[in-house]
Amino acid sequence: MDKKVWKRLLAVLLSAALLIGAMPVALAAEAGEDGQWTWEQTDNSTVTAALSRQSVAEKEEEPPYAEGETVRVSIVLEDKPTLLRFPKAADGDIASNTAAKTYRSKLEAQQDAMANTISREVLQGKKLDVVWNLTLAANIISANVEYGKLEEIKALEGVKDVFVETQYEPMVASVGGDDPNMQVSSDMTGTTQAWNNKYKGQGMRVAIIDTGLKTEHQSMNAAAFDHALEEDATADGKTVADYKLLNQAEIQSKLTQLNAYKRDGAKVTAAQLYRTTKIPYGYAYVDKDLDITHDNDTQGDHGSHVAGIATANRYLKKADGTFASAMDEVHMTGDAPDAQVLVMKVFGNNGGAYDSDYMVAIEDAVVLGCDTINLSLGSGNPGTAAYGNDEYQKILDSFVKYQSLVVISAGNSGTWAESSEVGALYSDDASFDMVGSPGSYTNAFTVASVDNNGMIGMGFTYGSGTLVIPTDTVGNFSALDVSADKSGTALDYVYLDKI
Repeated sequence: MDKKVWKRLLAVLLSAALLIGAMPVALAAEAGEDGQWTWEQTDNSTVTAALSRQSVAEKEEEPPYAEGETVRVSIVLEDKPTLLRFPKAADGDIASNTAAKTYRSKLEAQQDAMANTISREVLQGKKLDVVWNLTLAANIISANVEYGKLEEIKALEGVKDVFVETQYEPMVASVGGDDPNMQVSSDMTGTTQAWNNKYKGQGMRVAIIDTGLKTEHQSMNAAAFDHALEEDATADGKTVADYKLLNQAEIQSKLTQLNAYKRDGAKVTAAQLYRTTKIPYGYAYVDKDLDITHDNDTQGDHGSHVAGIATANRYLKKADGTFASAMDEVHMTGDAPDAQVLVMKVFGNNGGAYDSDYMVAIEDAVVLGCDTINLSLGSGNPGTAAYGNDEYQKILDSFVKYQSLVVISAGNSGTWAESSEVGALYSDDASFDMVGSPGSYTNAFTVASVDNNGMIGMGFTYGSGTLVIPTDTVGNFSALDVSADKSGTALDYVYLDKI
C-alpha cells in the first residue's frame, strides 16, 4: 500500500482514535413469570430505524422567541455555493483556482447587495448586523436580527430560506477526569499499521474546531516536531521541504480568501495567524480574535484533549535539549504525531459555536488544504438542527465529494437502552439514535467512544509477581485492605506507615 493510500486511511483514523460500534439487529423482549427477560430476533422489515420527529407545530405551541428578540439567523441565498459550483476544484488547491475565486467574489457582492436590500426594505434603513458571509461551502449571510423580521426577509426575491441557527456546546463528558490512554488505544484503532509502514502523519494538516489549545503544552513543542520530521525525511529518502508544510508564506498567499481575514475588525496578518511549525494556524472564530488558548474563558480544555489524541508529538524535548520518546515518558502519542494541527477556536468568551461559526472555520480549513477537519461539538437532539431545518446537514453531506474529511463526535448521551423504561431493547421502537447533531447528519463521519482494551496503572513487583494498584486508590493506600496479583490470588495488604 503506497503512502498516498496510507495518508487517506490515516485521515479516517486519526481525528478521534475511537471505534464505531455496529448497529445491533432488531430484538423483541418479553418478561416471563420469573421476571427474567427473554429475547428473540424479529423480522427487520417490520421495524424502522428512522428517527421519530415531531413537526415544528407539534413541538412548539408558542413561538420560541419574542417578536423583538434578537437571534442569530442564516439567510440562505438562491445561487449555489462555490464548492457545489466547482466540485472538481476541491480535489486540488481550491484557493488557487481562478474561476472559484472569481465566483466567491461574485457571491460576496450579491450578499452585500442583499444586506442592503434587507436594511432598506425590512429594517427601515438600519444596517443589517452581519456576522459572517459564507461563500465557499454555503451561500449564506449569518446575521443578528429580530425574530419577528424572519418572514419578511424570507419573502425577498433571491432569498431561499431564513432560519434560526443552532448554538452548540463543546463535547465534554459530564463526569470523570480521564486522560487519553494512547499507549493501548492505537492498537485498537489500527493506527499502528500506518506507523509500521513509516507513515506517521508527516505532511498532513489536521484542523481541530473546538475550544482552542494549550499552545505551550509539551506534546505540541515545535522543536520536538521538527526533530521527528527530520527522522521521517531520512527514513523516506526525502527532505523536510518535500512534506510541504503549511507556513507563513502560504497563509499570506491565501489570506484574503480566509473568513478570519474578511470579518470586519479582524484584518489579521499572516504573521499573527501563524504560530509554529507544529501549530501553523490559529484563530478564534467565536470571539473574532487571535486568542486560541483556554486561559481567558470558561469553555474548558477539551480542544487540547482532542488535538492531543489526533496529533500529540511522538517526542518530548528534554531540559538538556535532547529528545525522548513520548510513549515511554508519558504513555501518550497522537494518532498522527507528525502532522500539523490548525487550531480553530469556536468556543470562547462569546459562548458556544453557532452553525455559521463552525462552518466558516470549515471553509478556512478547506482553503488551507486540511486533510481532516474535526468537530467535537453537538446538541443532545438527534437528527436535523433546531426547528427541523436541514440546510447545514446538506452542506456537510456534500463534503463526501471533496478531499477534506469532516469528522464529528457522536456525543455523550449514553445509549438508547439506558434511557428506555425497562432498560432493554424492544421491537416496537427501533430508533437507537442517541447521537447529537450535527454528528447525526446522514453523511457525517461520526465517531463514538469505546473503552480501551487495556489500562496503565501504578504498581510494584514482588518476587515473580506484579501488583497493580487501581488508579482511583493511588494516594490513599491505607484504604486498601486486600488486592490481587495478575493471577487473581488474594493478597494480604500491609500498610507501611513509614519507610
